[in-house]
Amino acid sequence: ASFAKFMFDFKEEKYVKRLMKRGFEKFFKYRILPYNLTKQTPIYFIGSIAFYFREILDTVAEKNNLKITDVIQRPIDNLLEYHINNINQ
Repeated sequence: ASFAKFMFDFKEEKYVKRLMKRGFEKFFKYRILPYNLTKQTPIYFIGSIAFYFREILDTVAEKNNLKITDVIQRPIDNLLEYHINNINQ
């Protein structure tokens, strides 16, 4: 993740795109695909890498007949919103 800023700055470069795609492909191969999910299974990602490289992540998911439901960059934002909206209940 320490290279995320650098990678994001050059995300249109062929080398960076290929590197990120290969990384996501390996992630899917070893961490997602063993669960035998379907396209209807909601898949969420949390963090800046997934957030800033969502387009590549979506491409890899689609290649594996899956769909990313949402990518949350900073989960604290959603947590705060939830508690603010439910404070009076």
